[in-house]
Amino acid sequence: MDLRKGAVPLCALALAACGGGGGGGGDNVNPVNQMSVDAKELRAFIGDLKTLRVDATDLLGNLIGNPTLTWSTSAAGIATAAPGTQPSTGAITAVSAGGATVTVSSNGRKVDTPIQVYAKPESVADLQKVFPWFKTGLGVSTYSDIGSAENDARFAHFSSLWTYMSGGTGLLPTSGAPSSAEFYFTRDVNVLLQGRDQCNAVFETPPSVGSVMSCSDGMWGGPETTERWFYVAPSNPLSQDQAQMQHELAEAFFEHAVPDEQEFAWLYKGSTQYYEAGVLSGSTSFSVDVASLKKRLVADPTANWVPSTAPSVIMQTPYAATAGEKTIHDYSYGPAALILFLQTDSTYADKLRPVIDKIVAGTITSNSAAVTELLSTAGKTAQQLDDDYAAWRTANAL
Repeated sequence: MDLRKGAVPLCALALAACGGGGGGGGDNVNPVNQMSVDAKELRAFIGDLKTLRVDATDLLGNLIGNPTLTWSTSAAGIATAAPGTQPSTGAITAVSAGGATVTVSSNGRKVDTPIQVYAKPESVADLQKVFPWFKTGLGVSTYSDIGSAENDARFAHFSSLWTYMSGGTGLLPTSGAPSSAEFYFTRDVNVLLQGRDQCNAVFETPPSVGSVMSCSDGMWGGPETTERWFYVAPSNPLSQDQAQMQHELAEAFFEHAVPDEQEFAWLYKGSTQYYEAGVLSGSTSFSVDVASLKKRLVADPTANWVPSTAPSVIMQTPYAATAGEKTIHDYSYGPAALILFLQTDSTYADKLRPVIDKIVAGTITSNSAAVTELLSTAGKTAQQLDDDYAAWRTANAL
């Protein structure tokens, strides 16, 4: 599904042109006594459409489901305001650069929210202006227009993950790793598209809601590269954001470390799949979340990234250029590579990292040689690994 700029109903546009309007169909039985909005301030680029949500309560403190609201702004030439498409919301449209105040009123009560509108960003530094919350530390920076507490939680999570991977304590080698990463979380479609312009990269279609796009200072061009990730998260829980982004960050490391992502497709995609299903504890340990992995293995049999019937010998199936990346996702690596070698149990613990190091060092130069090395390291045949994998699935109710 293509992501397009949110369309504003014609009636809303008509009201916006006047700088405001009443929220028709409101609850007039219980008049508003107190109001609050879900943002202390708004930051936007010209053309952005922002949403403000109002919590309105009556004299008894009860929440009013559909209050009668009037929306206006102090400068309609900078930002307009109109009732949103959902009850208790307002649609704020950024028109030109400058500052204005959005006002929502009802029953003699009102709440003001300042908005600052910026011109089209010419750099990443300009892009960062629209994110009210940010945090930065060694290796990681997070930017968000969603909330301060959630941004702090994201920063803590990705700082730990960065330390785990860049320190070489996990599966990923440090060779060629990016030197830092910036994460941008937004609910605003236009912000994501503005960010895409700063990537200087071609994307075939606009990204979908909930999707990620990435760019870097050198577009994979050297040890000083900063990875940048732009993410639309309109309604995702924090845990879902973290799972997606830890997968993307692991993939970024692998894109630097693995010399040929087509030749070693099962390693490149299979290992990052593991990180998407994993749980990070502090900065020193990482383990598979069986519940999360189960969803990815069996929830959608028609589009299963790791088919439950796939034998581990499929690890040797080469990347098919004619089929594209779909072949990587659906067929090019086996469950044994994904599960058993990545497990931290006593049987296979630390068995995969030496193989990755040999690939990075150039000692192993082909997929078939890597599979042979893995089988030798495990001390088992492919069939035995399949049997172990089947037992693992049974033990974890998969």
